[in-house]
This record gives sequence, C-alpha cells and structure tokens, in this order.
Amino acid sequence: MPNNNQNNTNYNNNYNNSNYNNESNFNSQNNFNSRNNYDNSNTNSHFTPRGGYRGRGRGRGRGRPTPQTTLQDEDMDMGANIPAGAVVVKITGHPAKHERELLNFLHRKMRADWVERQVVTEGNVTYITVDNMDIAQEMLRKDGFTFYDQVLSIALNDGSTPTPQHQPRQQQRSGDGRSNALTLFVQERWDPQYGYFNLDELPSTKHSVVVVLNQLLQEAKRLFDDKVITISVARNGLFNSGPIKIIADLFPNISNLSLADNDFKKPMALDALACKLPHLTELVLTGNPLATSMDPATYAREMQQRFPTLTQLDYQPLAALAAPPSSIPSIQSLPPVQPDFFDQPVSQQAAQDFLSKFFPTFDSNRSALAPLYDEAANFSIKVTPNCPAYASWSQGPLIAVGNQNIAAKLTTLPPSFHDLTRAGAFALDAWQAKSPNPKYAGLLNINIHGNFRAAQYDVGFDRFFILAPATENSAAQQAGWQYILLADSMVVRNVALSV
Repeated sequence: MPNNNQNNTNYNNNYNNSNYNNESNFNSQNNFNSRNNYDNSNTNSHFTPRGGYRGRGRGRGRGRPTPQTTLQDEDMDMGANIPAGAVVVKITGHPAKHERELLNFLHRKMRADWVERQVVTEGNVTYITVDNMDIAQEMLRKDGFTFYDQVLSIALNDGSTPTPQHQPRQQQRSGDGRSNALTLFVQERWDPQYGYFNLDELPSTKHSVVVVLNQLLQEAKRLFDDKVITISVARNGLFNSGPIKIIADLFPNISNLSLADNDFKKPMALDALACKLPHLTELVLTGNPLATSMDPATYAREMQQRFPTLTQLDYQPLAALAAPPSSIPSIQSLPPVQPDFFDQPVSQQAAQDFLSKFFPTFDSNRSALAPLYDEAANFSIKVTPNCPAYASWSQGPLIAVGNQNIAAKLTTLPPSFHDLTRAGAFALDAWQAKSPNPKYAGLLNINIHGNFRAAQYDVGFDRFFILAPATENSAAQQAGWQYILLADSMVVRNVALSV
C-alpha cells in the first residue's frame, strides 16, 4: 500500500496542462484497478458484486440499475394462487403497520414450512391465508405469544373462509383480473439478452415479501417461461429459502441464482431449494452471515451438498474454495513499501489538478458536477456494512448512468468534507491509457484512497475515475473543466490505519 510519507502530494497544485501524453501501454478496456475491493479475476461470473447481472465479454460490467417502478397494494392480489382447502387465520393484538415483522415472527416460531397465500390487514387485525388446516393449527398454537410487548390473539376466521371484504380483489373482478401494472413491473425487471430476471430490493407493499415474490415469479413464468436463465433476489430481507422455493417449481432449469445481501445464517436455511435446481451452476450469497460463518472449505462443501451441479460460489470457482489451504512458508520480511504510482510526471500533475477542483466541488456544490460527467458516464457506490456511514450513504439506487442521473444521485448523498491539506492522508495512483473510442485522444485513470469527514465521524474511501480531455465547446469545458468523466466508482468503508 502506498506510503504518502515518502511522497506527500499537494492537491492544491494548479496545473493547467490538459493535453497529457496519450501514448501508453495500459489497456483502457480494463476499467478497474487491481486494488478494487472486488475480485474481478473470475470473468465467468454472471453477477456483479452487488448482485446485479454481469454479461459475458464486458469485463467487470455495470450490472442493471434497479428499476424504480413501484407496486400498488392491489397489484399483489393473490386470489388465483390460493388453493382449494385454504384456511384463513385472524390475528389481533399486534401493533399497526408491523405486518412484515409479524410474518417474519411467525415463520421463525412455527416449525412447519409454510407460505402465506394472502395477507389482508385492517387496522390492528391481520388475516393470513395458508394452504391447509395443518398449517393453520400450527399457527393457532402461537396464540398468546408476545410480539412487540403485546399479546397476540390467533384464531380461525369465521370457519376458515374469507369474507367478501377480505377476499382478494382479484377474486371479485371479472376475467383473469391480471394487473397491467404488475406485468409492466415484471417486464421492466427483465433483460431478454441474458435471460436475467432482477428481483433485487423489491419496493415495499403492505403484503409480505413472500406474497410479492410469488406474484412476480408467477407473472415471469407466464411471460418468459423457460427463457429465464438467471434470477437475482438480493436485498429483500430473506432469512430462509421458503419464500423463494417456488423458483424450483417454476424455473427448475435456471443456471444462476443470487441471494446476496439477505440474512441467511445457516446452510439449512437453503434446504427448501436443496437438490431442486438440477442445472444451477452459480450461486451468490455474499453479504449474508452464512458466507462468513465458517471456513471456506466447509462453506463450499455445504453448498455443494445442496446444489451438486454448482461450479461458481460467490464469484469464485467452487473447486478453489473447497480445496484445502496450501502450505505456504511464513514470510520473514516484506519488501519496502512503495510510494504513489505515476507512469509519468504529466499524469501526476493532471491527476492533482483534477482532484484539487473535484473534491471541493463534491463537498460544496455537487449539482455543479453535472457538466463534468459524460452523457453515457456511469457512477457506482458501495458502502461496507460495518462502516458507520452505511445507513446514510447506502440509501436509494447504488448505480447511476448519464450526467443528469449521476448529478441527481450525488445530491442525495450526505454532506462530506475532504481535507486535501492533510499530508499523508491520501494515496494516489495515475496512469494513462489508449482510448478504444476515437472520440477521445487518450484516457487518464486515477485511483485514490483516503479518508473524509461524514457527519460526526471520519470514514475511509476508495475512488476510481476514468477521464478524457474535454472537447472544444463541450459542456464540461464551458463549465470550466479541462476533463470529462467517463466512469466514477466509489467505495465507502471504515477508516484504515494507513492509506
């Protein structure tokens, strides 16, 4: 890691030469420096580290931004999916607006594997439709349990049949009653080029995530059938695979599945899908406690027992994870720490010039950065879960494409302060590369690590930029920028002891 005590960089340097040498041996198609927090050596993965899709032949890839279409509660009608003999259970005594927490509580307390087919809430009364009387009886045994310091009252509802006002809206409509909004939502989450269905971070409705997932998967089956190859269900608060076991029934031939950033804690949490996906080759569980709760070999073995055809796990070849650690002799001494890297002085000066203007603007007036970004530029941000800034800096979409969308995203981020006068506070690398696009004479890659002030605490960051010289009369040049930004990747993390 660079030692800035050997090469303290003054970022207030005013360097006005934007025509840096574009002769370089670096390949600009490699858009991420080897210091990036994600292991990009595995080009066979179908997912980005955030859980999005990675297409073949695109290097690291940007994934697909999560669509912003929301679902109305009535779009989630489940009448068509309620089996004959279903039973309605009435629950009272719980706090209002805690339906999802109530369902999670019941799933944890009940020994039976069950799915809520319909959830209707009226004030402090919740009606849950389950498949049969056996499940209903198991739920009735939780009568009198304490939930949020209140005592639950659980009983069958009027002989276990829904009353008209509690019937799903779909059952009261003529025809198939299918929601056009639901169809549109599913289509927006579909990438036909890669057979990829994106169910990441679903919008909240009054229904449980089980109900929402079942409806969306049923609709995807109707629309796309066996064209679905890859499914991602990242960031939905799942703690077991019961809510998604329908995937094995509807899409048994999928090859890739991401359950990243949920709350799976033990291998048995995946048992509802175990040995039911005979063609699954890639599974992503990063961001779940399960992925770090055991040694890699045990973790790989547990997953392979449940998914025998698996070859990729968490972006790594399964065989590499399952192999015993090699015998590596202990290192008696380490080579000297190297200073910041610059392929030539002009790259160093150009990088310093850019950063001395960029960070003060980022800290004080982010909307003014819009002209700096190219119309096709991409921005991404990743916040590590153990960072104190996680809650405030990880809100909303984590990827933006295009200068206006990027500027809008930047303005939603909390205030920051980068103290560029602190000697040794930053580590900087800069090097040039040839551009594959004849529109740009050359590219400048900038990789910077350091700390900044966020609210009442300091956080660490890693940031990677790809720049090109601003063209004559471009929006960037008219706004006073000598460069145009093509890519901006940001990681927010805990403060490092040294950068």
